[in-house]
Amino acid sequence: MKAYTLECPGILVPGIAVTEGGIAMGARPVDHKPFVIPVGPRAVIVDGRLVEQPGRGVLLLLRDQSGAFGSSFPRAAFPDARWDALVANASIPNALDRILADERVTARHPTRAPIGWYEFARGTRAPIVENSRPALDLYGYLEEGASFEIRRRGKLNGTPAAFLVACRDGELVVSDPRAAAESRAVAGLGVL
Repeated sequence: MKAYTLECPGILVPGIAVTEGGIAMGARPVDHKPFVIPVGPRAVIVDGRLVEQPGRGVLLLLRDQSGAFGSSFPRAAFPDARWDALVANASIPNALDRILADERVTARHPTRAPIGWYEFARGTRAPIVENSRPALDLYGYLEEGASFEIRRRGKLNGTPAAFLVACRDGELVVSDPRAAAESRAVAGLGVL
């Protein structure tokens, strides 16, 4: 299985940095002591990065994806129909009607825990922006064929509010589900 690091905002980097024989996770959220995750003896390390380890799926170091003064969390991936409905609702001119339509879509597709994502460790790093919360990094495993979304909050500076992370044929794919729904809507209307 291959290893990846997902940097903020949604930038996929092959491999995971290895220092002192393991993956530095910052501090434990419970007692704030620094800790390092050991790397297996059959792991392939190239130029100080864990690039591969035996097994199916992918290893993922998920760096904090939140915006300034915000948060981020993984959740089960929503079906394309949910994103298509939210994009269609954006064309409703009346703000109250648009909000009510979005609430109906949200009620049909509730937020659930990610399926196929197994978290091994959590670590915190010093905040990037002064007076904000510490950055939370997650290290785990994503099964082959599984996917989850990362919901982002805070000051995003024009970057997407959600990312879809999927493991397809041993590779990790990161995409913006809203942008995909918008392109499907444009293709469905025949607009070029």
